[in-house]
Amino acid sequence: MASDVAALRVALGDGDTEGWSDHWLAPFVKAADGNIANAAATFRKAKTARAGYHKVTIKDIAEFYRAPSADRAHPDGCMVLLEDMKGGVARDNLGRPVVVALGMQHGSAEEMQRQFAYVAELIEKHNEKTSTHGSCVIVEVRPRDASAPPSFRFPDRDVRTLFDMQRDVYPASLYSTTHFCGLPRAVTWAFKLVKPFMRREAYNSMVLRPSFAHLPGAMPASSMLRSWGGTLDFDIDAWIEWRAVQEGLAPSDLCARGHGRRFDVRSRRHAPQARIGER
Repeated sequence: MASDVAALRVALGDGDTEGWSDHWLAPFVKAADGNIANAAATFRKAKTARAGYHKVTIKDIAEFYRAPSADRAHPDGCMVLLEDMKGGVARDNLGRPVVVALGMQHGSAEEMQRQFAYVAELIEKHNEKTSTHGSCVIVEVRPRDASAPPSFRFPDRDVRTLFDMQRDVYPASLYSTTHFCGLPRAVTWAFKLVKPFMRREAYNSMVLRPSFAHLPGAMPASSMLRSWGGTLDFDIDAWIEWRAVQEGLAPSDLCARGHGRRFDVRSRRHAPQARIGER
C-alpha cells in the first residue's frame, strides 16, 4: 500500500497532496481497487467537495437532531457521534469512533448529504489522533419513541447518494462496520436488494441482528449506551449545544428543543417489506 500511495502522490503532484498524510490518501487507493489514475481523479473531486462540507456547522443541521415536539424525547432520524464532550469519543474494540443512527437520516438528498458529511468530518478529526480508519455505526432500527414514525426504510434514490459519498468523498468509511440492531429476522433478506448499490466492502461489513445483545463483543461497556446494555449516558440535546459552543455559535443560533424536523412519512418509497422499521 505504501508504494501505491507514493504513486498517487506522483500522479497528483505536490500541490494537491499538501497537508494530506499517507494515512488519509490510502483509502482513495483502496476505493479505486489500486487504480492510481482513478484514485487521483476521485481525490481531486473529493478535495473540492470537502472544501464545501468543511463549512457545515451544527446550526445547519440541528433541526434533524432535535425532537419534533415537546411531547417527544428523541429525533425522528439522525446520525450522532458519541463524543464525550471533553475532546474524546467512544470507541469500539478496534479503536474506531462509535456512531449511533436513530433510524435513518431524512430530508432532501442535499440535506442528508450535509448531515452525513458533518459526522464524517468529525470522525476524521478524531481519527487523526489515532491513525484509525472508519467507524462503528450502531443503527437503531426501531424508533425510541413509540409514537414516532419509523425513519428506517429501503434506500431510495436520494439515500443512495450517501453510498456514493462514502465511496467518492469519504472512502475511509469503507473501513467501517454497521450493526443494524432490532431488525426482524423475517426481513433480513431485504438487505440483498441493496447489494447492487453498495461497495463490496460496505455491504460485507453489515451486521444484522434482532437486538443489541451481541454488542459487548464489539465494544467495551463504557462505549455502549445504557439502552444497549452498556454504561454510557449520552444526551443528544446537550451534545448539540456543546458542539455549537465548540464552533463559536450561541445556543440561540440553534433551533429550540422540541422544534426539530419531522420525518415525512409520505416521502417513503414503496419497496419490498416497506414496514421494515416498524414494530
